[in-house]
Amino acid sequence: LKNSYISSDAVIGKNVKIGAGCVIEGNVYIGDNTEIHHNVVVRSNTRIGKNCTILSNTVIGESGFNPLKTESGKRELLTHYGGVTIKDNVYIGDSCNISKGAIEDTVISDGVKMNKQVIIAHNVFVGENTVFTSPTFVCGSVKIGSNCHIAATVIRNQCNIGDGALLGLGSVVVKDVEAGDIVIGNPAKSIKRQG
Repeated sequence: LKNSYISSDAVIGKNVKIGAGCVIEGNVYIGDNTEIHHNVVVRSNTRIGKNCTILSNTVIGESGFNPLKTESGKRELLTHYGGVTIKDNVYIGDSCNISKGAIEDTVISDGVKMNKQVIIAHNVFVGENTVFTSPTFVCGSVKIGSNCHIAATVIRNQCNIGDGALLGLGSVVVKDVEAGDIVIGNPAKSIKRQG
């Protein structure tokens, strides 16, 4: 724990490893056997499950970016009151960002695997055992099903990605993707439906 800050209000499970230069704020829970590498920031209102791995330079729980226009025409950032829930057996590569939800939590379900440089915006839900390759950017309020494969993709806000979908390398997803579908391109289009 050398050169790391861990709040006295954080709850740290058994056999948790935390690298150098980390910040773990208050109202954070980290489950048993989780490993956090160097220079990771975990903001308040974050829950991390058991047997997770989080690689260096990842930031979890910062506010999302939502500049609303006021009646006067100025832009003001929306306050985010939610948190982040990361369930068990999740792997998060280096230099990832997971934003907290505006009201409800951003949720990363059991068994999700993320390569480096994956950005998950506020209010996103990711289903079990989904895989992300780098670089991927998921905009706000996206719902992603279980067992999806998302390869270096941009997903527009408020899209729904069905279970078992495959989003091909370099896709730009601007509309919902049905369960079992395979999409590629910019904008992403279906090339095949899996049985």
